[in-house]
Amino acid sequence: MKQFKAYYTSPYKVAQDVISEVGEFRTTCDAYTVLTSNEYEVNVLASKWAKYSEFAQKAGNKVKPYKNNQYIGWQIASMRYATMYNKIDTLLSVTGDLAEVTLEEMLGFTLRASRVDIAATFFFTTPIPDFASQCYDARMAMGEAGKVPRKQWKLIQSENGDTLYVGTRGTGKFIRVYDKSFQYSGTSERGYIWRFEMEYGVGYADTLWQQLRIELENERSIQDYMIKRLWGDCYQKGIMLPVKVEALDTTELRKDKRPTDKDRYLSWMNKTVRPVVQWMIAMGYGEEVSEALGLQTSFIEILEQDELVQAVITLTGPEGRATL
Repeated sequence: MKQFKAYYTSPYKVAQDVISEVGEFRTTCDAYTVLTSNEYEVNVLASKWAKYSEFAQKAGNKVKPYKNNQYIGWQIASMRYATMYNKIDTLLSVTGDLAEVTLEEMLGFTLRASRVDIAATFFFTTPIPDFASQCYDARMAMGEAGKVPRKQWKLIQSENGDTLYVGTRGTGKFIRVYDKSFQYSGTSERGYIWRFEMEYGVGYADTLWQQLRIELENERSIQDYMIKRLWGDCYQKGIMLPVKVEALDTTELRKDKRPTDKDRYLSWMNKTVRPVVQWMIAMGYGEEVSEALGLQTSFIEILEQDELVQAVITLTGPEGRATL
């Protein structure tokens, strides 16, 4: 590579300069965490845990306790399985090779995802051990002109190879670029194999998961979609993959809106409280319901239409009459 001080002005330029040195590359799903509160899907995750953990135990791995926030369960090798205390909610988290070989199978179910990692591994024809440091130095030279603040760029250098981190997990997109040469048997020289990983967290992971489902259902290559998605999202963070790909029609991955406490409470009331209240009013317990909820009732009307009983409670509040 050319000397940085005399040539490089941005990390994009660094990647563009080494595109010709890439002999081949491959794209995979490096990790995923899926969850559900649907009874059928819960049974699916339980069966997958039983199946995969059996293979892992035969390979000599041991089952260990696992806890993540409100989820409690077990982990073995690169897989974790847990349920929420006193609830049906269940999660399954898989990383590494197991994530790659089970991805298409898991995409066949209507699960939600809280994390999805996409990785691209590039095999260079000539070693470039300073690739990550060149990207980092070029970004530092840009000052505050970059798309991601300089403080969110971190370079770790070691005898096994450099690692570059871009972004933060809190933003929902977190990039790792590192020299993977030492992890391959028979490769002693650094700089031959570089890996780019994008960790999609809360807000992006489920959107990406559902898009992968669409690609699979439409019999399109999910590997082709993943490299295009990774290329576009890395570029938006200030990193360019050392490969030329056709851009996606929609380059921006929509971020799901995280529900507020109000949204969660209203959803819970609509799904749980409302049916009970309607049933009790229909059974003639309207006054008791009003008293239990601390509501001052003006009158209660029971309407029957097409054999459907609907309860309408008209309330008198400090600002006049309102209907619940």
